[in-house]
Amino acid sequence: MLALTDKFKVIILLLCLFSLSGCGSFINRMAVKSAGGMLAKASDEVLTEGNWDIFYYGVPGNLKLMEGLYHISPEDRGVLSGLVKGYAGYAFVVSETLALNEEYNESEIRPNTRQAIYHYSKAVNYGEQFLKTYGLDFDQIQKVSSSKEESSRLLGKLGTSKFELETLFFIGQAYGGLILFNLDDMALIAKRPIVKAIFDYVCQINPDFNRGACDIFYAANLVLTPAMMGGDPNKGQEIFEKAMNKYPENDFIRVAYMQFFTIPFEEEELFQESFNLLKKKEKDFKASLEFDPNSKDNRRSSINLFKAVAFKRLEIIKKHLGNFF
Repeated sequence: MLALTDKFKVIILLLCLFSLSGCGSFINRMAVKSAGGMLAKASDEVLTEGNWDIFYYGVPGNLKLMEGLYHISPEDRGVLSGLVKGYAGYAFVVSETLALNEEYNESEIRPNTRQAIYHYSKAVNYGEQFLKTYGLDFDQIQKVSSSKEESSRLLGKLGTSKFELETLFFIGQAYGGLILFNLDDMALIAKRPIVKAIFDYVCQINPDFNRGACDIFYAANLVLTPAMMGGDPNKGQEIFEKAMNKYPENDFIRVAYMQFFTIPFEEEELFQESFNLLKKKEKDFKASLEFDPNSKDNRRSSINLFKAVAFKRLEIIKKHLGNFF
């Protein structure tokens, strides 16, 4: 959370930024730099949100505010990072989650799928602009993607700070999500090496990123990829199961395991085992978000958003239980 003095600073800067009289282009750019940097730092707070609906309704307005900052200073890294993380996060938390219902219904009209593509596209576009501030672009990453060593050397231009690694991760997530929703687009599928190169770099430096996010990527990639292209469902299953044991508090790993492995591969017994466990954990999690004088306050946990996504997807899975096996 921002300190009280920082909050006042943001308010003053934004008033200056959007005032009718204006404060001059130089002052506006300085305002963007200060506000963008503080908003980027404050973005970690969103991970503590356990109420999926608050994220659904609350984030779009913040994204438009960030785009207002971008309009004035399009090369500000703090603003670009916030937009990458914001649009990729909204696509993952909201649009991709709601699109699951369209997939299970085999709907012909899929508005949430289109929204996921739209949001991921924005994140990818802002992501490339972020990379360009370091003298990089996606084509350069693609050219060296066959060599882990060369990819690491190239991406090393960004550095290894939390800021750069987080932004890179969300760029990779957005590009991967965009590909996942466009599996009939061979031009996009050909860009998969870019996604893997980005994840390899981030996950080599921080294998525990977001408590299992790297494991989810590698497991889902092995499960979803055809064998002739390097896929291996058994290896993917193994990674999922190890991750669930390593990060038992991250319930999204188990939901991803169900979504990408147990349901499509018709592993009914494994599905039922995870489903029964999650039903119990769902009840406990929802209770933890409500005030209880006799319990520890878990409302500020940095894993809450992943739990919220997990149980929202579980809610959708429940509606289709009769159609899976």
